[in-house]
Amino acid sequence: MCSTDYDPADIFEVSYPRARKRHGCDECHVDVLPGERYAKASWLADGSWSSSVRCLPCLLLCELIEDFLCGGRGQILWGGGDLAEEIDHAGSDWAAETFAAIKDRMLDAPRPSRATRAEAT
Repeated sequence: MCSTDYDPADIFEVSYPRARKRHGCDECHVDVLPGERYAKASWLADGSWSSSVRCLPCLLLCELIEDFLCGGRGQILWGGGDLAEEIDHAGSDWAAETFAAIKDRMLDAPRPSRATRAEAT
């Protein structure tokens, strides 16, 4: 059920900032902690600006689903909640279980401490 928006935004851009405060991922609702990178999409459509945040695990899962199930990038709309719907409509228990396992592994991976992050920059 890959989504396609036939009325594209007038302006659409994605950035990958480092969080200065907590942000909630619009897909999985897990907090992006200060110091972590995340993806932020901003767009202008019908005269008003909107934005959406994805943690990096959800961003990667969206890209995997778009590549393997949707036939190309840009098929899962930003704005929240479409990732779970796309996994549900993937058509098999295998896909749902596999993507859930990947996401769980990515979210359970140890997060670097502030000291480790400071050393990396």
